[in-house]
Amino acid sequence: MDSKQRTKFSATVLRWLQDPEKERTLRNLLASPDAIQEGHKSEVETTRRKFSIFWGSTPAWAVIGMIAGVVASQWSLKVLFVVAWGVFFGEFIRVKFFEKRTAKIIGNGLAGIILVLVFYTGWKFTPKPKEIPTLDQQINAFAQKFPWLSSAPSAPAVTVNIPPTPVPPQHTYVEWEAPFQQIAANFLPYHKDERVIINFGYGNGGDFPVINPSMDAVVKLVSLSESKTVFKKYHNQLKIQSMSGVINPHSGRVLYHSYWPDEPLTEEQVKELNDQRLMLCGIGSAWWEDATGKYKTNMCECYVVGDSSWHSLDENNKEHKR
Repeated sequence: MDSKQRTKFSATVLRWLQDPEKERTLRNLLASPDAIQEGHKSEVETTRRKFSIFWGSTPAWAVIGMIAGVVASQWSLKVLFVVAWGVFFGEFIRVKFFEKRTAKIIGNGLAGIILVLVFYTGWKFTPKPKEIPTLDQQINAFAQKFPWLSSAPSAPAVTVNIPPTPVPPQHTYVEWEAPFQQIAANFLPYHKDERVIINFGYGNGGDFPVINPSMDAVVKLVSLSESKTVFKKYHNQLKIQSMSGVINPHSGRVLYHSYWPDEPLTEEQVKELNDQRLMLCGIGSAWWEDATGKYKTNMCECYVVGDSSWHSLDENNKEHKR
């Protein structure tokens, strides 16, 4: 290398020395291989030492322990204190406070017992974490905060009018009994000046009460040729007065009344009766009520000498609304 090249090289070196990065590169180029290896070894040992210092850092382990304690307390506070006791007791043994075997056993045992008492006391006086409420408890608490949600607004009242069950008509009926002569011995044969007395009666023939029953009747001598017009001809002579009372159904009660002709029988009437040209007729009507209204039941029966029973004419036991 001539003088010109040396001058140029020196200027370049001086310029590199002014730049820290280029200066470090230059020194590495000029250093010996052993020096490079020592530098690399020193750098590795420094990294390990720093990592060892960090791993043994008390604040770092304090943070780790704090995090572990929070996590463990959520699971069981008792387990947390047991683990803490184990760590402390293990560290006490590792430090080797006692050298002799006997002292080590007795001392470590007493230390373990003391630590148990200390941590047990701490566990007893440490506020226990609240248990997580059940789903039902959470719902009840929410309902107490918002009571209007637990009681829905009442629906508008709906009135349903149900018609009453129809009651079947409680209608009954009145039935006239067969007439009979009051003194049966005088019934046949008829004789002059006889006053023929006939008993007429009616009762409740249905299943419901007969209310306020009353009646009237007349006895007439009627020609056989007038049999179809007997009731029409004489019913206007009936004079019925209102009365009170009740005939209960199925009681067997019959209301009888006695009636007779206006005059005793004459000789001519007796002959016509015995010759079957006249008949003895009863014309009447019973007025009554029930739960369905007011009614009347007519009676029209005639007797002809020689027959075994009275004859029921057209209007007999006919019911009419009043």
